[in-house]
Amino acid sequence: MGWIKNEKGVKSATLTFATLAVVVVLFKFVLSGLTVSVTDKLSTDFGTLDAALVGAILAPTLSAYVMRRHTDKKFLSSTSLANVSPVGELLNEGNNSDDANKQA
Repeated sequence: MGWIKNEKGVKSATLTFATLAVVVVLFKFVLSGLTVSVTDKLSTDFGTLDAALVGAILAPTLSAYVMRRHTDKKFLSSTSLANVSPVGELLNEGNNSDDANKQA
């Protein structure tokens, strides 16, 4: 699965997870209250989901996305965003340590 690109064309893991959360919760909201009966003894109930529960589920996800945008705008210049991977630079730190040892 690829990351969704934000308005600047940079791949964003936060935007991908926020979009996925909205899609899943809206799908569950549409199916809420629906009961599917296959036979007389076998039925599936999707349960209820009201607006307060949707807000409680989506608030942390959407606030993480908004805070990520705020952090990017505050601390990163627009030219340096092209070099940032969607999951951060932590994955590359171990690989760069060998290069640093060779140069020393």
